[in-house]
Amino acid sequence: DVLVFDLDPDESVPRSKVVESALRLREILDRLGLRSFVKVSGNKGLHLHVPIEPTESWETAKTFSNAVALSLVEENPGLYLANMSKKRRKGKIFIDFFRNGYGATSIAPYCVRTKNGGAVALPVRWDELSRVDPRGFGMRDACFRWITGSSAALVVLIFAGVIGSLVIGAMPSIRKFGFGFLTSNVWNPVTEQFGAAASIYGTVVTSFLAMIIAV
Repeated sequence: DVLVFDLDPDESVPRSKVVESALRLREILDRLGLRSFVKVSGNKGLHLHVPIEPTESWETAKTFSNAVALSLVEENPGLYLANMSKKRRKGKIFIDFFRNGYGATSIAPYCVRTKNGGAVALPVRWDELSRVDPRGFGMRDACFRWITGSSAALVVLIFAGVIGSLVIGAMPSIRKFGFGFLTSNVWNPVTEQFGAAASIYGTVVTSFLAMIIAV
């Protein structure tokens, strides 16, 4: 399961204050033995995701997250509030813990918003938080980060699949040059069995990469 803390700033709050608030909330959670991950919301705020064991009730989760939010409010009541009243949010950051109540929702990672030109709610690293714009990631950016960032192993598999499909597909031509070990009874069943599958895999992979480049 996961707890979500939504840092929802008023438009007048500087971006630097929102980042500082996320880092402060991370410190509080760290002291409680809870690891947190940050995500730009695709709008003006930031979301902190906190993985937890699925042993507690909805009420317990909401009560705990409320206590965490109130601890921030007590530290700086001039900057934070944990009340849903929009009239009181001027110049403040709303620590929205209500996302952890039964039936409540929050935007999931890699989802596209219907605002800000289709901005994507995207997980980011803590060390890059001060440099990123929470509304600045589009679909192309999200795809690129997914492939090159958090899924480095996938990149290796993609290129291995492309090279493998090209090699296996080229087997008939290679045999013409008289490479005996490629014409043996050991290799023939392999190329016959996996040649078509590898070619299909290579086609799918290259099409996927072309789609990302075109987005």
